[in-house]
Amino acid sequence: MEQRIIIEEIKRKFLQRKASEEEKRLLFKYFEENNEDYQNFLTKDIDWTLSNFPDTEAPKGKVESFMSNIRKKISVPIFYKIAAILALPLIGLIIYQYVHFSNKINILKQKSFANSQIVPVQKGSTFEYKVNPGVKGLIDLPDGSRVWLNSNSTLKCPQQFGKEKREVELNGEGYFIVESNEQWPMYIKTLSGYTVKVTGTEFNLSSYENDKNMKLTMVSGKVKLINDLSNKEFDVNKLEEVTIADNNQIFVRERNKTNQIMNTGWKDGFLLFDNTPMEEVVRKMERWYGAKITIKDSTILNNRFTGEFESESLVQVLEFMKITSGIKFSVKDKVYILTAG
Repeated sequence: MEQRIIIEEIKRKFLQRKASEEEKRLLFKYFEENNEDYQNFLTKDIDWTLSNFPDTEAPKGKVESFMSNIRKKISVPIFYKIAAILALPLIGLIIYQYVHFSNKINILKQKSFANSQIVPVQKGSTFEYKVNPGVKGLIDLPDGSRVWLNSNSTLKCPQQFGKEKREVELNGEGYFIVESNEQWPMYIKTLSGYTVKVTGTEFNLSSYENDKNMKLTMVSGKVKLINDLSNKEFDVNKLEEVTIADNNQIFVRERNKTNQIMNTGWKDGFLLFDNTPMEEVVRKMERWYGAKITIKDSTILNNRFTGEFESESLVQVLEFMKITSGIKFSVKDKVYILTAG
């Protein structure tokens, strides 16, 4: 009975946006065991949000400030579509807020419990860290280096590194901050046939088993890329982006910090697309949301997609895609089916 009273009080504070992080954690833990109560509370949260909207248009100054902040981010058309909603009368504001607040609890819940999803499996003297689809997590390596693993990624690491080198294996995507030691290099092996040699720097590495390309994005310092067959090495420097295609062609280009966010924003909770081919878009969304997406009409693969998402659900992203790209979707047996508009 006492616990029930505590939970009801936390619910009240959550609706008023006054709950502490510890109170939110307790509430989400309770909701995991009481799904029906969670669904009822979700509806109440939406109703509370809508009932507290102003009954006037969004102030012009607020809209201009909001759009100014947006323009400081990556300039993509979807931002202006979203921002434009705020300039509409009350109905537009309600739609915008409804879309974002209706998913608020799910997102907070996901962020609160994400780290608990990473369970290292020890095989002999090696640990295998696996992050399931729809989850992201942080790993501390034996030398003090840190790796953020993206959805559906695996990292193999010894219980203790050798004296001459540090070796790990990546299948998926990881953001590495490697402890600096010129005399103790780290080697990151990938399934693409290339190994990254690093002595201490910060970078993003994407090499999924079912991706056509391997992509390395430097944030600071430099690394060496080694071809596993020829043993040829070449340097990759700060702010450079290297893409290795499945035909072994290598593309190198310099990226500024804004461009760089497109490849590193995932670790901060952003799902980003910049004129991205639809095949890659679908793969990323499947990993991000832990969902199965099927393309029924092959002409969809001719499309490209641009947008930034943070707290939106998969359905909300697909709704945006429907507006911007004319792609329709349906759901059957938990599979999302995309068809041409």
